[in-house]
Amino acid sequence: MTYRADSDIYYPHDTFVPCNGKCHVDEFWSEKEVLDKVRSKTKLAMKAFSDCYTSSKRENLVAKLGRLVKIDLYGNCSDNAYTKCDFEYCLNQELGER
Repeated sequence: MTYRADSDIYYPHDTFVPCNGKCHVDEFWSEKEVLDKVRSKTKLAMKAFSDCYTSSKRENLVAKLGRLVKIDLYGNCSDNAYTKCDFEYCLNQELGER
């Protein structure tokens, strides 16, 4: 089971799906809410993670990218004690709560 669409059991981290009037409004961000959040951002990139070392070695890609642009790191593997926090809390801090 992975987030990969070609996995035997597909389990995405999160997705955008059309509601067509059948979704509970408090459970989903509207397109306007997403666009408003994106337009208000002043930082280029963030990564929230709990797995320090992965079989895909994505941490190496993030490290290389981090040499080119500033990436705010959040989660258990961050070197900064301030950013070692609960994933949901970190995400809400970066994205802002509704």
